Amino acid sequence: MKLKGKKIAILAGKIYEDTELWYPYFRLKEEGATVELVGTSDSPDVVESKHGYPARIDCRANIASADDFHRRGNPRRLFAGSPAPLQADS
Repeated sequence: MKLKGKKIAILAGKIYEDTELWYPYFRLKEEGATVELVGTSDSPDVVESKHGYPARIDCRANIASADDFHRRGNPRRLFAGSPAPLQADS
């Protein structure tokens, strides 16, 4: 378990790409990491993928702090699982 004790954020927004979210999510958990799904400030509690799979948001980007995912010896890790940041300006 190479990532035991590490806390990792994965962005999850409306119409996220299934494999971009769930593959890293489960692989990171298998390696012992604590994984949180971070939604946009206005995302619902549960977002659906392009194919209708639900993902429950653990925290919002406007509330989450980089310090939550960055500790000495535990650099920040961030994986994109959603086009939501790109759509925010649209």
